[in-house]
Amino acid sequence: MIEALLPEPNRTNELCCLTLPGNPDTFAERRAHRLTLLTHLVSLRGYTPLVISSARALILAEFVAQSFTGIGLTFGAGSCDISICRQGEEIAHQSVPHGGNWIDEQMALRFQDYSWDSAGNQFLDVDGITCWKESLDSSHETPQTERELFLAKLNRQLIGRVLSETVRLCTDDSIASKIGRSVCVIAGGGPLLGPGIADLLQQAIRETAFPFEIGMVRVAADSDETVVRGCLINAELEVQTSDRLRAA
Repeated sequence: MIEALLPEPNRTNELCCLTLPGNPDTFAERRAHRLTLLTHLVSLRGYTPLVISSARALILAEFVAQSFTGIGLTFGAGSCDISICRQGEEIAHQSVPHGGNWIDEQMALRFQDYSWDSAGNQFLDVDGITCWKESLDSSHETPQTERELFLAKLNRQLIGRVLSETVRLCTDDSIASKIGRSVCVIAGGGPLLGPGIADLLQQAIRETAFPFEIGMVRVAADSDETVVRGCLINAELEVQTSDRLRAA
């Protein structure tokens, strides 16, 4: 699988930048094992692994015109990631241990959606909830049914928690002084792709009391590949910096 994903490196110890899936702030022992395993597999392929946060990768991919400076928010399945960067350097990072999976689980629990396997074991039908969400045409701004109302409530709760953690990071004077008076925000991830959720997020950001002015707020359209592109950009920048230092 690794060979299919990664071509052979062009030179010895070529950098391979990657993000670690899941929630980095819980199950520390499991995360350490996963990190060790993934970086070891990348090393066996002949690369030098370089791990960065998914939200930082989002900033690197989308904020070229902003000199890689701003706030990045990634909404994932297992967790959400927050990064504050200045010229590409991450000066603050936080993970929220809830994501799209949490919303699906809460929906299944609320409406008692269960499935059974061949042995008769009962489990939450989160796959059914996911399929239902993806089939929605109505916006979260105008929910029509009890299910849609509850889904909108859960999305607001998740967005609210992410923004609350973001504000907490930004209230650190040393952080606020490094990124300027006006800060742009980029967000991305599968949970934002439902109808009206991106607008819900943008409105919530505008209504949140940050310790500085919020400039442009944008949701990345190509969320499936944006973080990967940010990892590639980071690796390229690291290589260029290393080459310049060696030449000097």
